[in-house]
Amino acid sequence: SEIWPNFLFEIKKRNINLILLNARITKKTFSRWKFLSSFSNELFSSFNICLAASKDSYYNLLGLGATNVKFIGNLKYFSDKENKIIIKNKLSDQFNNYRVWCAASTHKGEDEICIQAHKEIKKKYNNVLTIIIPRHIERINDIYKLCKNHNLQTQILTGEDILEKKVEIILINTFGDLLKYYNYCNSVFIGKSLITSLKSVGGQSPLEAAYQGCKIYHGPYIYNFKEVYSYLQEAKISRSIHNSKELSENIIKDFKDIKNKNFNEIKKLKLYGKNIFQETMIELEKYIPQ
Repeated sequence: SEIWPNFLFEIKKRNINLILLNARITKKTFSRWKFLSSFSNELFSSFNICLAASKDSYYNLLGLGATNVKFIGNLKYFSDKENKIIIKNKLSDQFNNYRVWCAASTHKGEDEICIQAHKEIKKKYNNVLTIIIPRHIERINDIYKLCKNHNLQTQILTGEDILEKKVEIILINTFGDLLKYYNYCNSVFIGKSLITSLKSVGGQSPLEAAYQGCKIYHGPYIYNFKEVYSYLQEAKISRSIHNSKELSENIIKDFKDIKNKNFNEIKKLKLYGKNIFQETMIELEKYIPQ
């Protein structure tokens, strides 16, 4: 949880204002600190203010002894990045020949589900191209073997490669390229959400995909980002699915109604994040020495 007792106590001794910003205190973290109840009370009451990233974290912080806790919203909603059209290159030109969707931040067990979804979509659209971006790229070779076991033409991309002839699935073997591939497609599955064993820590942030105007799909296990997903579901940006059949059916619907990115939703999302940021800054300024 990145809470370092000696460090925090020494800061407090020096009368330096101590702020816990955009704090996430999960059930697991709460239980661990609650086991040392008197110590956690002393520690968390050291903060002048705690700004929680979620309502659950707000109540967990109070339960651990924090005395000045506020919930404004999750700062991850805030983005000052401009949505830019990708510079045309060989890869983007090749994507024009396909119907493209992306499975991002996948964990072991979810790749198989995405592959099955690909096979179902292929029955309707023979030119479907599935992009799989695993959360941990050291699994790339295992996913490649899995795709080959399903007799799917698969390619590992390490940069702006030329797509192989009749490729069906591409695996991304680089870091920091999510935004680029989100721009190539309108439908995205966000992983760490369909694995039962990860139920208590499930969920990866969908906000980057949302800011690119993508329609987002996820499994039921989204504990880490349940309030974010709740907001996106109300805005009809995201939808929960439970298996490959539901995933493929939704993406087939998306392919039937191909449209440009929903910039109105992006605008609303950015305004919501900007308001959270501004209100957070108002709170922080109270603790800046004059």
